[in-house]
Amino acid sequence: MCIERMQVTSKEFGRLYFEEVPTGSNYGLRLWYASYPLGEIFFNEIREEYFSVWYFHYKMKGAGSINIQNEGSSSIALSFTLKKNIQFGIKSLGSGLAKRNHYNLTYIPEVNCDYDFKKGEYAFFGVEFSEAYLSSLSSDDSEAFSQFIRNIVERRAASITAVQHAATSKMMDIVDDLSNFRIPGEMKKLYIKSRVMDLLRLSIENIISEASRNSGDVAPADEKKLCDIKTYLIENLFNPGTLPEIAHRFGINEFKLKVGFKALFQRSVIAFVHEERLKLAKAKIGETGLPMKIIANEAGYRNISNFTTAFRKMFGYPPGYLKRMRLNDDE
Repeated sequence: MCIERMQVTSKEFGRLYFEEVPTGSNYGLRLWYASYPLGEIFFNEIREEYFSVWYFHYKMKGAGSINIQNEGSSSIALSFTLKKNIQFGIKSLGSGLAKRNHYNLTYIPEVNCDYDFKKGEYAFFGVEFSEAYLSSLSSDDSEAFSQFIRNIVERRAASITAVQHAATSKMMDIVDDLSNFRIPGEMKKLYIKSRVMDLLRLSIENIISEASRNSGDVAPADEKKLCDIKTYLIENLFNPGTLPEIAHRFGINEFKLKVGFKALFQRSVIAFVHEERLKLAKAKIGETGLPMKIIANEAGYRNISNFTTAFRKMFGYPPGYLKRMRLNDDE
């Protein structure tokens, strides 16, 4: 997505103009900013040879509509909706609701998209791929992915599937790292490439997994309860109650809670709680100066060695590394 060729227009106030803001980045990070009476827009991007990583952040003071066009340019994007749901319309694909923490892989021959905002903050993360690169991956992958590539070759607007997909915890960890441009180590470009490839692989694997799952395994009524339970767990991470208590609270039997939750979210209730606690601990390490022992204890780990092992297993690096990154950024 090339911001220099992009035309962003407010239905209420006309065309919006972006100014580039210096970042001091040594790995190609660029930032643009625009403001108008209804809010502010921030756009970050890193461009590589075969892909670009971008992040849109909108801070809206009121309701309004925005149109984005990139005349003469196509788009192949793995895109994620963050923060809030939003109504959208794509000229060649139709309209719909982009759900929070959901994603899809979409090809648009010519970019012309509408978004209807309400007051609040919105964020979108994406990876834009070159046609040549994606085509080189299609020969031994899923039929859905191969068909998606055929649509690109034949210049037909398409998404890899007709529905959006809920991002897994591992996918959202990568999105979180890349959208906040927390790039550890000296070999930053190599790190970005490896994380982008991991995200693409996990995204397609998740789509294949959803397609192969028997849709009759979880009844619609139980699925809604399980989604409500997931929200409840996030809001009550440190005192969610026992499994029987949770099942009773939401009117579902314990067996359906255990089996259905894992079928929908690819992890047990207990594993989900542990992962969410680690994600919260990660945010505290990156954003606060709290001692590691206190953060580990708050995450449910009395032994800091066990905390370090669990953290490394989930994120690929130890918590101390993230702390050193924060201290370096503060200097």
